[in-house]
Amino acid sequence: MAKKSAPRKAPSGAKPTRKKRARIAQPEHSPIVLVIVIITDPGMVEELVTGLIDLGVDGTLVEAKGLTTLLREEMPIFSGLAQMLPVPSASRILLAATTAPMADKVIELLQWQSGGSARRPIGLVMPLSRTVGLREG
Repeated sequence: MAKKSAPRKAPSGAKPTRKKRARIAQPEHSPIVLVIVIITDPGMVEELVTGLIDLGVDGTLVEAKGLTTLLREEMPIFSGLAQMLPVPSASRILLAATTAPMADKVIELLQWQSGGSARRPIGLVMPLSRTVGLREG
């Protein structure tokens, strides 16, 4: 069993001092989230992209193909079924990794710009637990 050493005493005449732990400054960062916007109305693409750029959101816009379009174009065996389904239009999907406060602004923009449109964009915000390679600012 190890022998416990006695606590150190301050030299005579000196006032005992407490060691202060240095506080490490932790910068306050907003969590990073993934914003997904599905734009089904081709007439809204330009307006939404312009609004997002004005907000400072940088993202990637991807062309999307619906399942009914896939049935019509690439699976002729289902052409009879495809005739009974509504005619789809091309969609675009915007993906952007950003901060939670900026994502709130994106959702506000979607609500404001879409108004009561039946083909309003669909907006989703998902938390990201880890990211690599994102640009700061």
